[in-house]
Amino acid sequence: VFGKGLGQGTQSQGRFVPENHTDFIFSVIGEEGGFAASVLLVALYAGILMRGLATVA
Repeated sequence: VFGKGLGQGTQSQGRFVPENHTDFIFSVIGEEGGFAASVLLVALYAGILMRGLATVA
């Protein structure tokens, strides 16, 4: 639920995920922060989307 901890991810630190600081940030956050951080990130993305849609409308 809470992941492996900041900087402790085996997939991202072991170079299994190329360019983990750019394209694959969600997988890194999911591994290191767990489900809680993943839900928070999706909520932040949804908030940005809703704010943008409210601005357009």
